[in-house]
Amino acid sequence: GEKKMSAQTSSKTIVDFCALSGADNEDALCYILSIKEAGKEYNILLDCGWSEQFNREDQHIQELKKWAPKINIILLSHPSIHHVGAIPYLMKRYGCKATIYGTMPTIKLAKLQLLDTLQAIRREKLHFNYFGAKDVSDIFDNSVELQYSQTVDIDPKDKPISTDISIVSYPAGYSYGGSIWKIKYGVEDIVYAVDINNVKEKVSKNCDEAVLEKIKKPSLLITNSYNYNQMNQFNRKLFTELLLKSITTTLGRDGQILMPVDVGGRFLEIMSVLENFWREKQLRYKLIFLFPQSEHIKEYIQSSQDWFSSETTMKENSNIYFLQERNDLDDIKDEGGMLIVTASSSMDVGYGKDLFRLYVADENNDIIVTDRGRKGSFMRHLLETQPQMVTMDTHLQVDLTEEEKKKVESELKREHELRLEKEQRERVLNKSKMDDDQMEDDASYLFLPPGQEAPSSVFLLYPYQEIDRRDPRDPDIPFGIQVDTQMMRDRRNQLYNHDDEMQDEQVEEEEEEEEEE
Repeated sequence: GEKKMSAQTSSKTIVDFCALSGADNEDALCYILSIKEAGKEYNILLDCGWSEQFNREDQHIQELKKWAPKINIILLSHPSIHHVGAIPYLMKRYGCKATIYGTMPTIKLAKLQLLDTLQAIRREKLHFNYFGAKDVSDIFDNSVELQYSQTVDIDPKDKPISTDISIVSYPAGYSYGGSIWKIKYGVEDIVYAVDINNVKEKVSKNCDEAVLEKIKKPSLLITNSYNYNQMNQFNRKLFTELLLKSITTTLGRDGQILMPVDVGGRFLEIMSVLENFWREKQLRYKLIFLFPQSEHIKEYIQSSQDWFSSETTMKENSNIYFLQERNDLDDIKDEGGMLIVTASSSMDVGYGKDLFRLYVADENNDIIVTDRGRKGSFMRHLLETQPQMVTMDTHLQVDLTEEEKKKVESELKREHELRLEKEQRERVLNKSKMDDDQMEDDASYLFLPPGQEAPSSVFLLYPYQEIDRRDPRDPDIPFGIQVDTQMMRDRRNQLYNHDDEMQDEQVEEEEEEEEEE
């Protein structure tokens, strides 16, 4: 559930921090920062992540519903699903109108990451309709792209409080375009710094001493400790040499290597290392980057070299390929070993999940893990349990018979109707509660969704009949129960009189017992 913290930073300003998700666990990151003043508030959503399962019953997704109309701006720190996965659902389903801020790479790669994952999900769940590709594109194409160290002052007409508020981002490392956010209100500073890396990166700009100097001594620091127990320090150069040696050893015996990564995670760092190695050594083996959005990824990288700490080319040659479809692998001539970099690092969805089943049975092949995966993911299960045998759920598209199609359509229709009924029921409970003094002279109406029975109290107290009349307060709900208020009052009086008679009889009985004694 929600985890809250509140602090009064001045005589008139209070800051509330609410963790909807991502506190005391490894769940998706989703936090609300509220700056309150004189009964009014300015709400900032810090990241809005989800898991690759996109489970609508996740508690923070349910809690986001009540926050959606109150969110003023959204700040994105990294482009992974763990940080941005719920943005389209929040905007489309809950109608959130907040402005989204992020660096250009974060916004572009978040869009590509979501489109990549959406395509993978729809290969397994044909009826996935939480949001579509157009929703993703529209949302991120209309987001505000910032440069590092660019200060944005929130327009007074866009905030209900008088306190001055500004935002600025600094390099966080870890991901391409990743941000540390400094939120300034009045004379106070709040720093939001999650998944940061102060080690120099191959591609991404890291959180160095200059950045740390700019964010020191904030009034409030919000950070995480995902790797707090990973105390083993490693030499990056030695680690890279070991990685490349392992790759050449496997490829040398004509083995296949699968390397699952995320577009919004460490993909660009890994891509840069591998690409440079292939070019320097002029390897004859195939290096394949397999992502549905491969062409768009190349375009964005070529147009945003200013964000890299070193030059990255990402160009094809005779042994380096950028493919978009799983079937494209069949067109590549098999002349020995092959390294395939594809999604996703969790192994829950994507081409990596499909290829894992093909490669894992051959002892000449290797799976190189780039991320241990979040808790509950297939990859985490593999690494923590190291089982001799694993079970992997997979979904295949097959041609259905006409009878099977009708059955599936009927099930989907029923699922859709049940969801609508649930949504209507929630609206009814919020809108259709009426006090006695608001009842009409001739009748009052208690409106319920189709198929929903009236509460037992209605059966007991109120004579009623089912009607097919639209509620003037909510014309989308056509069914209800009509209650005759005069009959209701008569029935109440009968009950009250009956209670009085019962009390009189009880008194008489007690008096008779006393007389007998």
